[in-house]
Parts: sequence; structure tokens; C-alpha cells
Amino acid sequence: MNCGQPAPEPLPSVDGAAAAVAAAVPVFSCDDALIQWRQWGQGVFEDAARRQVPVLLYLAAPGSDGLFAAGEPAVRSLVEERFAAVQVNPYRRPDLVARYDPGGWPALLVLQTDGRVAAQAVDIPPRNVRMFLLRMVAHHRDRREVVMSKVEKAAGTAHLLAGYEIGAGDVYAAAEAAFDSVYGGFGQGVKFAEPLVLRFLLQYYRESGDPRARSMVRRSIQPFLSAPMQDEAAGGVWSYTHTPDWRTPRFVKSAAVQAGLLQLFLELQLLLDTDGGKGGAEYARAARRLLEFVNRELFDEDRGVFLARRVPIRCGSGELTGWTDPAAYADVNGLLVVAMIRAAAQLGDEEAARRATAAADFLLDELMTADGEVYHCLHEGRRYAPGILVNQMLVATALRAQYQLDDDERYLAGSEQALAWAESRLYDRDSGLFAAAPPTAIDGLVWPLQVRHRDTSLPSGNALAADLYLMKGNRQRAGQLLERLRLPTPPGRRHASYASSLLRYGEG
Repeated sequence: MNCGQPAPEPLPSVDGAAAAVAAAVPVFSCDDALIQWRQWGQGVFEDAARRQVPVLLYLAAPGSDGLFAAGEPAVRSLVEERFAAVQVNPYRRPDLVARYDPGGWPALLVLQTDGRVAAQAVDIPPRNVRMFLLRMVAHHRDRREVVMSKVEKAAGTAHLLAGYEIGAGDVYAAAEAAFDSVYGGFGQGVKFAEPLVLRFLLQYYRESGDPRARSMVRRSIQPFLSAPMQDEAAGGVWSYTHTPDWRTPRFVKSAAVQAGLLQLFLELQLLLDTDGGKGGAEYARAARRLLEFVNRELFDEDRGVFLARRVPIRCGSGELTGWTDPAAYADVNGLLVVAMIRAAAQLGDEEAARRATAAADFLLDELMTADGEVYHCLHEGRRYAPGILVNQMLVATALRAQYQLDDDERYLAGSEQALAWAESRLYDRDSGLFAAAPPTAIDGLVWPLQVRHRDTSLPSGNALAADLYLMKGNRQRAGQLLERLRLPTPPGRRHASYASSLLRYGEG
């Protein structure tokens, strides 16, 4: 993405309570684009082997601060001459993010020619990039045997003994321990919306009656009902804040967060109306406001598809404008099809139902092959990253929900095909669980099959699979997935979707 392509619509001015957060607005970096980056693929590793240089994988997304923003020709020369360098947009290649798990971005990963990580640096100051790269060049030239020994040792300890089960009570205890009783939310410092955790706590309250769980949900959701976390001028909510008091939001709107909060607002409305008559009116209003934003800003009428991310950028003259990622993503559309169907039923919004149907058609026609393989995204006619478990399960779930809405057999067939593809290509009989993605197609890479259980902004793939089987009425298959899971470390908040699946399984 270059800075000559801002979105035409200006963002609202920053004033009032939000004036203090102007410094948090990300500046879109053009200097990254001056480097001659390679395309990810087998050619990068062949070039590295031929030139006897390491691979430099740079994970960076449009709308995020770049690591090469200093405009130093010496740094660009270093990258191009001493590495086989490739830049990857992590939003379009979540399979690479899952494989290397850098913990955030922008990130620099130095890889061996077999694909293993020798070193990495996440979100370092641009002024330190040159020193990091020079150190990596020196290690590769002078201490290659030591580096390879460390890589081998790390690979040998990568698979720890998985001895911990996930229990709903364990995840609840982890959330309670991290809960901020002063400001709501979880942890200190940077705070995220975490709708998956809040929806789990609400479900835990419904099952256990524990008032503490309900209190944590209502206290944590309050910041998203007003400014500054709610954009009262343009609609929608910001995804996270730099400070515990929620007063310094990062001006990024993620469709996954909007979808999760929309579902949460609807669940709160239903719960409170059931418990106390009309106590859910506040959350119904919040759901309608969020729905209006999604309909207006995140739905592409021409293509009939939901868009994933809206960020502010400063470009050219320095004017602040909004940029919406033009790519169409399977995961976001799967989430929003389900959320819009629920909103249409609960709020009586016919436009939400129409847009859900359009997005379901897009998934079938544009992001799914005839045999059920789902591509992660489509941009400018090119499809990226096929066969990722989360996409397979979200699309299968969305199509099944659409079938339940209008009884069109096309959606049922598509749902069954997406699930069948995952069962035939991703199911790992040794673990009894689904792998996160297919094996790599790049020859020579050391890329073991991965079974992952942590949530990101999306539910974990095996939790989605268990929920889909429950949706189909196949409790036996859902139970097999839920009962086989073991972790190398104690469960925490990032296992909330799995804990939610366990609660749903127990309801039967």
C-alpha cells in the first residue's frame, strides 16, 4: 500500500475528551516500500541458499508504524544485499503469523534456509533496526555453528509435555485474576476489547449464577458505550487503548471486534430483558449503533462483502484521512454473517439480513473452491492462504446459519463441503484434533503440523469445530475434540472460546 491511495472520506476531527490521544494516531509509513522486497515463496529460500545469506521476514501491516521509517539508504542497502528479504502483510497471511508466532508486529524474523527462526525482534524502535541487522549478519558470517546449535536446541524443546486440561473454571479464575476492578477490562497498560472473554464470562454467569462473572462483564463493557472508546461522531468502537483507564484509544476499528461486541450487546439485551423485564434497552441501543456503523462503513455494496479494518493515516500533506482495507477476508465475513443474522432476528433489521445473505453468497462464489477449500482473502483478483482451519470453520458455520435462515440448500451443501475438506486435510489422528493449517507447499521447509488452541481476535479453530458439530447435533464428535485437548502450560484468557465450547457441550 502506498501513501498515494488514501480513502476519500475524512475521519472526524479529534477534539473534546479525545484531544489528548492525537499522538496515538498511527502514521502510515511509505519508507518501507522503498526497499526491494521479495514475494514470500520458495524462491526466497532458494535465493538465500544460493547467496548464503539468511532470510529476513518482515511482518508489517498498512496502518501500522513501520520499522524502516528513518529513510536511511544504508539500512535499505543492508536489507537488500545481506539478506533475502521478504515483506508480508500479517492480515493476509495469518498462517505465517501462526507458524512463527512473533507476538505482534511490526516484527523482523531472521530465518535459516530451512525456515526455522534464528532470531526475532518485535516492534523495536527504527533507530535500532540497523544495529539488529548488522548483528544478525555478523552472527551468520562468524558464528553460524553457534546459531544453528541454538536453533536445534530450541526445536528440541518446542514440544513440551502437554499435561494441562482446559476447564471453564480455570479460564474463569484466570480472567478474574487479571480483571481491573477500577477501570474494567483485563490487565494493565495496553488493554484490548476482548469480546471473546466477555462472552465467555456472560455464559459462565448463565450456567453458574456467579454474580462476579456478570459484574466483570458489565464493568468491562462500560467503556465501549461512550467516548473516547466509542467513536460518537462516525460510529463504531476502537479496538484497544494504550492506558488502563481507556482514555487513550488507538484509532483502529477492527470488524472482528465490532462483530464480537455486537454479539455481546445482543446477548446482554436478551439476558437482562429475561431477568428483569426491560433492563436490556441500553444494550439494544448500543447494538443498533454498532449495526449502523457496520452497515454504513464496513459493507461494500458493489461486491456484497464486509470489509475488515478501518484505520486513520497521515499521508502526503499530512492530512488525516481514513483508509479501509479493500481485501475481502473469509474470517471477518464468517463472523459478521452470523452476527448480522442474529441482529436481524433480535432487532428486526431487514437490511442486516440482506447483507448477511450477500456476504454468504460472496463466500460461496469467491472464497471457496468446489471441493470446499476456503481461501483466507481475496484482493485485486488474487486469493491468499487457502485451507486455514479458522476460515474453514467460520465459513462452514456462517453458511449453516444462512441455511437455517432461508432454507436454501446451496448454503447447507457449502457448509458440509467446507467441513468435509477440513476433516480430510486438517484432522490429525495422532492428537485427535484439527491442525491449524495444511503443511507448507514450499519444498525443504521444516514446518511441522501445528495444533493450536489459543484465541486471537478470533476464536480458536478447534473450539469453532466443536461448536459446529454441536450446531449439527453431533455431540459425540464435539466431545471428542473437547476431551482430547491438553496444554503445555496452564489455561488462561486466550482459551476463552474453548471454555465457552465446553459450557455449551455441558448444556446438552
